[in-house]
Amino acid sequence: PKAERQHLPSVKTIQNYLALVRGEVLDYLDIAPIETEERLWRWLIQHESQHNETIIFLWQLYQHQSNLNKWAISFNPQLDSDTVLLTSKVIDTQVNLTEMVEIPAGEFLMGNNEIYAQDNERPAHKVYLESYWIDRYPVTCQQYQEFMTAGGYQNQNYWSEAGWQWLQANPVSRPLYWSDSPEWQFHPVCGVNYYEAQAYANFAGKRLPTEVEWEKAATQNNNETLHQISQQYNHDNLIGHTSPVNAYPHNRSIHGCCDMLGNVWEWTASWFDGYPGFSSYLYDGYSQVYFDNKHRVLRGGSWATRPWALRTSFRNWYHPDVRQILA
Repeated sequence: PKAERQHLPSVKTIQNYLALVRGEVLDYLDIAPIETEERLWRWLIQHESQHNETIIFLWQLYQHQSNLNKWAISFNPQLDSDTVLLTSKVIDTQVNLTEMVEIPAGEFLMGNNEIYAQDNERPAHKVYLESYWIDRYPVTCQQYQEFMTAGGYQNQNYWSEAGWQWLQANPVSRPLYWSDSPEWQFHPVCGVNYYEAQAYANFAGKRLPTEVEWEKAATQNNNETLHQISQQYNHDNLIGHTSPVNAYPHNRSIHGCCDMLGNVWEWTASWFDGYPGFSSYLYDGYSQVYFDNKHRVLRGGSWATRPWALRTSFRNWYHPDVRQILA
């Protein structure tokens, strides 16, 4: 039961149970009707991928709280320090990280009807949006430092009523995963909840995008393969931490927005809810139970997101006060 998950059995017991379950699954796959149950298998792979990421951010949080590891050190133990340092410094100083992109007015197809799409991505439907502007890059640590230096965590004017109440009950003054090292100034800020993201947007004289605006701005070339994705995005724990927001020049939407897939999850202004014509799969508890006006939508994936869950239509959702996720 979820309420008892802090009372785990021994590591050996868990590993034995894992081996038992995996063995039975692999045995069944030898005879399973893969093609006729393809949607089920794709759902299972993606759902396990979500749990993989949960394990990674919980381990990251444990390291952070235990001072066993600094945020600036890679989670991936197979990388040497030179690789970590290199990925931390990839930045073109001529890039204007405050630049915005105008997304033209028009209709686009939101959502996904492919067999791998989760129930909350369906059905795909056309949405018309007027033109709007959005940042070309995710908010960097350098930009967020300006908010902190200006007293952003002390000025109620930047915060919503709910956000200010959260801050008073949880008096913090920086993101959860923060490093003062200048090597990280061009990385996206990470470890902020919805309230913090919203307060920063108010400080900057902007607002968070709706998930409709985010998805249209993030529209990609739909012909990419998983191999191409692995080369173009910071995901799947490939380097074990965030990367500078322009470290992957091919990670660019058709509108010119950069780094919208992988690296860090991005909060949107939208509540998690079903699209018109929504139908639950496999069970109501996967998506529908969270259509409660208590969960905000995040988009784009993080440096830990597996490739099967990395796409512009994929929707993540959390309570607005959660900071531990890689957002």
